Amino acid sequence: MSAMETKPWQTMVRVRVGNALSVVTYAEEFAGRERTRVIAEILMRDFLRRAGLDDSGGGHGTGTLTASRRRLAEVPRAEVPKQGTRLAKYTHIPSQSVYGATWKEKERSYVWASSRLPFAFRAPKPLFCHTGGKDDLLTYECERSATATATAAAQVPDIKIRIASNLDCGASCHERDADAYERALLKYGDPRWTSVPSSPERVGTAAYAQEAKTVDREQCYTMYLRRSFIWHSKGRQLTWRMWVKVDVPEKDRDLAQKVANDIFTQSGRRGRAPTIS
Repeated sequence: MSAMETKPWQTMVRVRVGNALSVVTYAEEFAGRERTRVIAEILMRDFLRRAGLDDSGGGHGTGTLTASRRRLAEVPRAEVPKQGTRLAKYTHIPSQSVYGATWKEKERSYVWASSRLPFAFRAPKPLFCHTGGKDDLLTYECERSATATATAAAQVPDIKIRIASNLDCGASCHERDADAYERALLKYGDPRWTSVPSSPERVGTAAYAQEAKTVDREQCYTMYLRRSFIWHSKGRQLTWRMWVKVDVPEKDRDLAQKVANDIFTQSGRRGRAPTIS
């Protein structure tokens, strides 16, 4: 789970029929206790029926499957809280592009967020994402989950997302602090940057870069993004320097562009800032 997700209710249903013990565990972000219980029971009843274990109409478990005769479509959806969630951190605005592809409105993706980023962004779902420590150079990192099911892993390329934006000096940043910070990022790549022209639709300033190279006999593609923007938090004006790197196989370069452009879009509404040199 990402840092902004709530800790969901979880229901476990156990049923024994003869010498067969069946266990279903169900949890859902934003769902309450009653919804998780009802759905777990429905799923258990469906499993027992498909497994040919439900001829007697039940079994011996921790409780009766009181809700299992309902259909999933009959169970009210969970209400998504309007504040304090990763989804609330994401703003649905027209996609902007520094270069290349952007997410389509209804294209399948997931909203990832970190307590240390002032925005959320869209990326594939079966990823392992984590927030770095206070002194870490990288604020947030995502990569394809090693524990994802084979089906999920097959749907997501070998992607790696790195985001750095943890300058703690805020509005009082000295230029030497920012320069030292960006020099430290050179170990992750030193591409040839292209400035993004300013326009009313493109708030803030940015630069991007691309790289194509062979790694272990495989063609790889990298999309970079740099920008600075102003973020207001608790009455303070904070100047953020952000650096993004997205690595994918060459054939999936559109995905790298979608992730980088979505980060650009979501951070762009924060305001204008000095041009990145």
